[in-house]
Amino acid sequence: MTPEQLLQRIERLERQVNDMQLASQISYDSEQALRTRLDTPEYGIFTPTATLVTNLDSGSASEAQYLRVGNMVIVSGVITINPTATGVTRLGLSLPLSSGLIATGDCAGTLCADTVASESGVIFADTTNARAQATWNATNTAAHDMHYIYMYRLI
Repeated sequence: MTPEQLLQRIERLERQVNDMQLASQISYDSEQALRTRLDTPEYGIFTPTATLVTNLDSGSASEAQYLRVGNMVIVSGVITINPTATGVTRLGLSLPLSSGLIATGDCAGTLCADTVASESGVIFADTTNARAQATWNATNTAAHDMHYIYMYRLI
């Protein structure tokens, strides 16, 4: 190997070492940013928009709370509903932090009535409208409250 070739090889190795050091620093900075984000969760209060989907004369959401940790958001609150009739009932709820929900499982939760026995349901992602959708079997047509909690991912 000529001295010139050796010098070129040393320079190439130095560039590789510098690149690895830079990559290591970027990785460390990213890890620190993620750790900070997980250590300092975001939280707040909002009033979701309630959208009547199926079998509802009225529905209104009270102030709700949310907690974001990383790319996951937990939401809980109360909605006052008035079903049109007994049977399958659906209500859409806006999200506190927007998300491009792709699959119904990107959001999951539950809701139940505190004054109507056996009235509970599920919450899942409405991927068409980018919101949470509550579905349950209404057993009472009088206005009453439903308490809910769900979690979704930010996409």
